[in-house]
Amino acid sequence: MARTVEGFEELRRNLEALQTQAARNALQLATRKAAQVVRDEAQMRAPERQDNRIKKTYKGNPQGPGYLKRHINVAVKYYRNTGIVRAVIGPSAEAFYGTQFIEVGTSRIPRKPWLVPAYTAKIGQVEATFVRELRAAIERAVKRGKVR
Repeated sequence: MARTVEGFEELRRNLEALQTQAARNALQLATRKAAQVVRDEAQMRAPERQDNRIKKTYKGNPQGPGYLKRHINVAVKYYRNTGIVRAVIGPSAEAFYGTQFIEVGTSRIPRKPWLVPAYTAKIGQVEATFVRELRAAIERAVKRGKVR
């Protein structure tokens, strides 16, 4: 999904002026903050069981109502060879059913999307947050003298 972000060219030039580690930290921080916007929306949209039964996960941990909402995570990874930062938003391994059975559905369970709609509803806010946080991180790095 290609989108145009205003002011990004200026940010890119400023980012290139930073030292490698400072640029990496700025990108990771901005990506994490932007991904947290989607995570928060996904937590609001995630379905919750209405009964109060406590089940056990495949690892044996107790799993009550709201388990999926509490276990939506953000993982940010920086790839050194390409300079790309990627965020992955989704449930923990023990809450896999949230995407495997509810989001995607099965032959017996109709799909009830909640993660993809959370992303599409917040894409504008994600971009604005990314630009704002990246700009702030670059300014902090420049103040600390982390310029090449």
